Amino acid sequence: MQPLDAVRGQEWVWSRPRILTRRWELKAGDALLATLDSVGLLGGGALATTASGAWRLRHVGMLRGRLEVSADGATTTLGQFRPGWFGAGTFECSARRLRWHRDDFLGRRWEFVDEHEHPLVAFVRRPAWVRSTTAVHATDAGHACPELPLLVVLGFQLLLVMQRQAQAGV
Repeated sequence: MQPLDAVRGQEWVWSRPRILTRRWELKAGDALLATLDSVGLLGGGALATTASGAWRLRHVGMLRGRLEVSADGATTTLGQFRPGWFGAGTFECSARRLRWHRDDFLGRRWEFVDEHEHPLVAFVRRPAWVRSTTAVHATDAGHACPELPLLVVLGFQLLLVMQRQAQAGV
């Protein structure tokens, strides 16, 4: 796996390599940057892997609940995403509070912003009939953020959860 900084000037794209799998890959051209595997019966949890490490993302609580992030194999929580209204919410980690919100009217562009409302990472969904993709764009502030690899996988997991909820009519 390549580190994110190694392909800084290229476009990063999340896609599913095979239609009937529960695995997604983040690539820049042919370079593999990250993987996300849905785990659990309903896909509420995930195992994310990048060159920087591996994390377990799991939904805790009823209905809206929260999403907890821990290093794979660890029992301590590194951060929590607390949902707000209409898919938005906050991610708290490393004594930082990052906001996740929709950045356009149609909900195709979502982003993490820091405490000062500076954009860090944006996700642009590209719907398609068979294989939709999601482009990821990190700003200069995002590249300077030590949590960038985690934000790249967490943001995509949040989009997948929203998509599942919309399909289920929740």
